[in-house]
Amino acid sequence: MSQEDRDLISAARLGDMAAFLRIYERYKSDVLTLAAALLGHRDGAEDVLHDVFVSLAEGLPHRQPPVNLKGYLLTSAANRVRDGFRRSKRDARHQEEDFGELSRAAASSEPSGDGSPAALAAESDRAQFLWRSVLSLPEEQREVIALKVYGGLTFKEVAERTGTPMNTVQSRYRYALEKLRAMLQQEDVQ
Repeated sequence: MSQEDRDLISAARLGDMAAFLRIYERYKSDVLTLAAALLGHRDGAEDVLHDVFVSLAEGLPHRQPPVNLKGYLLTSAANRVRDGFRRSKRDARHQEEDFGELSRAAASSEPSGDGSPAALAAESDRAQFLWRSVLSLPEEQREVIALKVYGGLTFKEVAERTGTPMNTVQSRYRYALEKLRAMLQQEDVQ
């Protein structure tokens, strides 16, 4: 953990709201991105984001500070999403509607190509297909992809945070990539 994170945690533990807000500003996009990748919709991801930081604020004065702040926050987000899946499965139709919003945002945030409306539409379609493909993965594989790709964690960190053997994490990642490649190849053929 960086010295800045250690200093911010120390100050936040003593009630320094400005330090806590700096932690929030520093890591909110990482937590939101991970939660959105796991859930497939932004509204629920924002709820997870706020729950994670409320829990952090409540626990800082009473618990040992985390060794790796970013890892702790991402693990908290993944655990909250996992708990939410256990409580209730989302309606697939509602997930598709929410997914469309995320896909449009992802496609419009990274324009490339020639910038023509046709090129942007193709990118948007491709982004939507990719998001739907990730969402169609089994929960365990989707979690590993999200923590590794969106969370930037190593296989070892994913294994530690999920309580899963590292070989299993690596296998889930490999199987997920194989499925995604197959889906993309099939989409390209059509």
